[in-house]
Amino acid sequence: MTVEVKIFVGAMLQPANGKWFTLPTPVRTIEAELERIGAIGGTSHNEEYMITDYEAPFKIDAHTSINLLNQVADELSRTEVADDVIKLLFSSHFSDIQKFNNDEVSGLEIIQADNQSDLAYEVLESIGGVGELPADKIESYFDYDAYGRDLLMSGDYSDLGKGVYIGNN
Repeated sequence: MTVEVKIFVGAMLQPANGKWFTLPTPVRTIEAELERIGAIGGTSHNEEYMITDYEAPFKIDAHTSINLLNQVADELSRTEVADDVIKLLFSSHFSDIQKFNNDEVSGLEIIQADNQSDLAYEVLESIGGVGELPADKIESYFDYDAYGRDLLMSGDYSDLGKGVYIGNN
């Protein structure tokens, strides 16, 4: 299932007089349908229309370009990213819908993890383990004191005193 973008387009003078459309829908089709139901044109005395309501993972105001919304809806229909992730991306990453681009979304590394520790585990697993980290990353995150303590506690090494240790093979 893909994220749908739906808009209610109503007459400028009578905003409730309109119809819901699932995008992408050509502007000509929207205008023709609004004329058909008498919301604009003819004897309605309304020539202009606006978006009065919407269902989308991003904010839409009354005068947002329907052509732009059609482009975004088309991009969303082609994305392979889960709906809930798309909604999160729009709430935090794509604050301006004009900057949304499916190619950019497809290029994002999206990782679902319960917490920061799980995130680190998933990233390390995806690159092939800790051994694949650059040396400067290992140096800054590795706890040498804890590792040394654990080597002694495991019995793998013994402390002979005066800074001398021996491996117990």
